[in-house]
Amino acid sequence: DLILYAIRSENGHRLWDASVPNRVAEAPLITPYGLVVKPVFGNSLYLYGLGDGSKRGSFTLADRDDHFTSGLLYAGGHLFVGTYKGRILALDFAELGETEPANGSPPPPP
Repeated sequence: DLILYAIRSENGHRLWDASVPNRVAEAPLITPYGLVVKPVFGNSLYLYGLGDGSKRGSFTLADRDDHFTSGLLYAGGHLFVGTYKGRILALDFAELGETEPANGSPPPPP
């Protein structure tokens, strides 16, 4: 199924679930802004809220012939990811539609 589940670690109870547009390539990356999800062979990344699973934003590559191939890395307030065409992107979370971390505190310095 194309569902992302959040499970409580203490007892295995489901906290929330969210629909995803495609099969997910790897475990979502947890950041202060939410969960970043990378679909298999996709050219889009999706951001979901940690508390309720609501879709908070997305980023799509302009080049439709390219797609994300590397793992996701969060550092210094940016999301780093590599593409099939050999590019390494450093995305600001504003590019995924989110300008503040989920807890309302300001983003970390660059």
